[in-house]
Amino acid sequence: MLDEFIFENGSWQDSLLLNNLKDEICEHLEVLQVSFEKYFNLDEITKKDELWIRNPFLCDIDCIDDMDLAKDELIDLKTKSLLKMDFDSKTLGEFWSSLREAYPLLVKRAMAAIIPFATVYLYESGFSTLVTIKTKHRNRLNVEHEMRVALSKTIPQFNLLIKEKQQQPSH
Repeated sequence: MLDEFIFENGSWQDSLLLNNLKDEICEHLEVLQVSFEKYFNLDEITKKDELWIRNPFLCDIDCIDDMDLAKDELIDLKTKSLLKMDFDSKTLGEFWSSLREAYPLLVKRAMAAIIPFATVYLYESGFSTLVTIKTKHRNRLNVEHEMRVALSKTIPQFNLLIKEKQQQPSH
């Protein structure tokens, strides 16, 4: 795709740029792979083991050992058509969170696999926000409140705030 773009819009000189760009992209992807391996032990999680987490209604029951108590919970879960509709309408995290009381063993294992991805994302986005806020010119700034606002998912209701604020009378 990148080759096509440069071929259509560029010249022979751009082919050197293309080769350099390819090398940089490959190097960046290798660094990302090492970073992911540092955060997650990929040897512990096999595709067969995590299939029931992604979709408990399509997985094979044999993915869990017969002696494991979680297998009974998975069998029970697969038979509930109401939960299948619930699974289709919610995100993966919301679905597993809603089953905390009914299927504690399955939920504990599912959350152990899902939560590291969310926490790493939150950590990385928080650090990125900090770097953006604390520039060279604002290095003495106390960023506690700015970080809270920048990372919050709450949308401020400016109209309500303005309405509640008392107007300054003119003299």
